[in-house]
Amino acid sequence: MRNTLKKMISARQIARDRGREVRYRPSDQEFSWLARSTTAIDDFLDACDIDIAKYASLKASVRAAAKEHLVLGLPAREQDSESIKTVMSAVLQTHPWLRTYERNWPAMLYLHRYLKSRTRFRTSSQKTQPPPYRRKQSSSRPSSPVLSHADALASTSPQPEQPPNIPDPAIVSGKGVVRQFLQLASPSLEAYIDAFVMLGIRDQASLQGFLSWPPNARVQWLNEENGILRMSRLEVGSFLLHCENTARRYVT
Repeated sequence: MRNTLKKMISARQIARDRGREVRYRPSDQEFSWLARSTTAIDDFLDACDIDIAKYASLKASVRAAAKEHLVLGLPAREQDSESIKTVMSAVLQTHPWLRTYERNWPAMLYLHRYLKSRTRFRTSSQKTQPPPYRRKQSSSRPSSPVLSHADALASTSPQPEQPPNIPDPAIVSGKGVVRQFLQLASPSLEAYIDAFVMLGIRDQASLQGFLSWPPNARVQWLNEENGILRMSRLEVGSFLLHCENTARRYVT
């Protein structure tokens, strides 16, 4: 995956160095790969002359429009085409800079990635039947990018093997399961309980569904939602490590 992304970044950088236009839309194959990938693509966007701060603002607009006009949990190909056009029209009004990019592809790419992540949440949670994913509008403060699974974990010191940090459903239930899970992180992340509940991780079923995700999917989720969580890089690394240690025992 990373080699594919590196090749795409390199091609754009070479084109830019030679004075060629780099705002053209990725090929269908590249677009499909970028839409499916759980890897952060900030370096690719930068190679396409896309300002990362502008893109962060764009993502918030796409999410807001998608929640209003689309069915979250369905991939882009299953959405109503007119509703997709409505979303793109609303986003273009707020971000006219998109018109300089062929077919407004940065907005469409993020819409595909966003819907894919919501579909992944629904699919991976079918066995545990978690509650629907819901989220309030985030503040204007930009999220702190996690960048990659390895980068996030690098900020935490290796920890010795711990006894299973698994909330006992016989003792706690509902929101208490999530609270205990966050308390058992090192350092404790209990202060984030309300934000996690708001983001849909609110009971044993939804927590187990989240822990069943592959590590890169959890990283992408944090990349997108840290505007609400506002975790420091150290806390993000600790949280991901805690998820990995718990998932080994908690997810069947």
